[in-house]
Amino acid sequence: MSSQFFRSELFTEPREYEETPLRDRKQKFPNLDHDEEKAEFLRDVIAMANTARSWGKPAYLLFGLNNQGNLSDIWDDLQRYCRSERALVDKDEKGLVLVAEQIRHRIAAIFGEYIDPPLHQWDFRLEWLEGNCVAYLSIEPDCREKAFHIARDLVIRHGRRRKVLLSPGECWIRSGESKRDIDRRKLDRNSPCYREVPFVAPSMWLRYFEALRSNLKAARIEPYIDLYDARGKLLAAVIQEWLSEGSRRPILIVAGPPGSGKSTLLCRIVAELANESIQAMEETRRREEFRQPPNWIPVYFPLRETQIQSARTLAKEILRQANSLGNWWTGEPSAPEKLLEHEELQWLVCFDGLDELWEDRRVESFLRQIRTLWRRYPRLKVLVSTRPVVSLPNDIECVHLAGLSERQILQYLQAFVSEANKPFYQQLEKGLSNPESELYPLREICTVPLYLEALANLIAPETPARTEEVLPESVPPDHDQDSGGSAKSEPSEGGSQPQPIPLDELISDIGDEKQTPDDWSEDLVHEEEAGPPITLGWVLDRVVRRVWDREARRRTVERLKLDRWWRATGKLSLTIDGHRRFVEDETARRHYSSRRGLQWVLNLDILRTSREGIAFSHPSVQHYFGAEHLRVDKDPHRWEKECTPDFWQSVTTILNQIQYPEVSY
Repeated sequence: MSSQFFRSELFTEPREYEETPLRDRKQKFPNLDHDEEKAEFLRDVIAMANTARSWGKPAYLLFGLNNQGNLSDIWDDLQRYCRSERALVDKDEKGLVLVAEQIRHRIAAIFGEYIDPPLHQWDFRLEWLEGNCVAYLSIEPDCREKAFHIARDLVIRHGRRRKVLLSPGECWIRSGESKRDIDRRKLDRNSPCYREVPFVAPSMWLRYFEALRSNLKAARIEPYIDLYDARGKLLAAVIQEWLSEGSRRPILIVAGPPGSGKSTLLCRIVAELANESIQAMEETRRREEFRQPPNWIPVYFPLRETQIQSARTLAKEILRQANSLGNWWTGEPSAPEKLLEHEELQWLVCFDGLDELWEDRRVESFLRQIRTLWRRYPRLKVLVSTRPVVSLPNDIECVHLAGLSERQILQYLQAFVSEANKPFYQQLEKGLSNPESELYPLREICTVPLYLEALANLIAPETPARTEEVLPESVPPDHDQDSGGSAKSEPSEGGSQPQPIPLDELISDIGDEKQTPDDWSEDLVHEEEAGPPITLGWVLDRVVRRVWDREARRRTVERLKLDRWWRATGKLSLTIDGHRRFVEDETARRHYSSRRGLQWVLNLDILRTSREGIAFSHPSVQHYFGAEHLRVDKDPHRWEKECTPDFWQSVTTILNQIQYPEVSY
């Protein structure tokens, strides 16, 4: 036979020949002259035909594969259909063609006599594989109004005894890797099961887990910082303990500031569970234990720009998210969410970024939905990450991330040190450890991994972004070029703080061109050909702008709004002028002209909210934004009268540093 039409992969690829609703394999070919074997053959064919009808995909009966998936020669089983009076058919290509034609005629006659409605869309093929004769019967989906069933009875008699093997109207469909009886009337108008709920075979689970693992780039980020909760317990251990509790505590929220590693943590947990399930399913396939479910079925579900109307809609979206990687169906079943009800499957849904829903009412609605979701699907657990800018209910357990320690900060930065940047790192290390150092405030700022990653980028500009959503990003151009050609200050001895230049002199040296975040389009790599400056203002300028630009890459926001929010943050810094630490929430909102603008800055941990009101997360960050506002303000003198002397000194010192950065080498 022409092998170009024979699907040999059905016998050589485990993902093709494993028993599923659309695959049924046999070691031998039945003796269709024997009534009991013929009856079993008809049951198998009708079950496969109804399954193909339900799935809308072809089904296959494979002949010549044993339980271990090894080829088994069926040539002797086929001889009975083509014996001549003198000799057996030759075991060659010509004999194969003759045997195939004879069996096709025999099968067609049996189908015509016993199956209703008539089954037309089928084919029978034979081939030699590795010296073995194998065959398959393919059945194409045929969406008749009536399901396929037995057309007439098949009875055998032994003397006076009568045994009914098949009765008119009997009907079967595949369930897993076996067939089951089903009322034909239930199939006549609506195909059941797989048009409602997808069946996921071992190979389909494997495909999903492998795609999930490869899709989570954040899970592969190195170096990785182990995170701890507020009690000092390793967060990965906390989550593992939570998973092992079964239905107790079905929902867990992980809260931490922006860039604290929440997304990376979730991705690593999902990837680890996917790895465990891959190993489990590979062993399941090896042992042919197709009923064995995977360990955990993790689903990574980012909430950015998500619109969910109800718990039922959310359940469907979870399965759609999984199907986007697993390709469990091409045409969506009517009730895919019923897969979440399977008594042997354990699901972990990781919702990343509750704060991405922005509005409090949407957050509250979503939390109600996941409560309803768990009550409806008790074998499902929900892990949620969020920034601490949303109100969380008391009845849902929340684990708060602890800030990074000095040891963690330095260990992370050391991973990016080379001979070229070692002097720069050494000065940073000394400054972070010395409370008297100008650079010491960076220690508190870098307890948040987002800012630590930005600082690492100063050491090694090729530092990877920490989350998988972040695209390669542009960073601010060198502000030193705005100095109008003025001479830069000389390096200070021992890293001491340079004396601030009078404000009048600073402002007169600033050119007419004023940079805003809209001008950030060049890379930092070329900036520091003379060596990295190590003043606090210079570092803050690069770190804060990188963090701001990173967020701009993650969200779709008009650049004009970003410019306005940047300037509003600087103005707010000078409004909180040293006489006070907080402003009322409404006062802060008016600076940004919208709640969304304030939320943007809160999400970056530049501002924080508390019972007293809105404040900057760190005094040095506030001083930097105040300096940045003075740098472009047309009338900077008006602010000096309102601010305390200490606050004004700190702001103008940083203004000096971002306008005339100190050069170390």
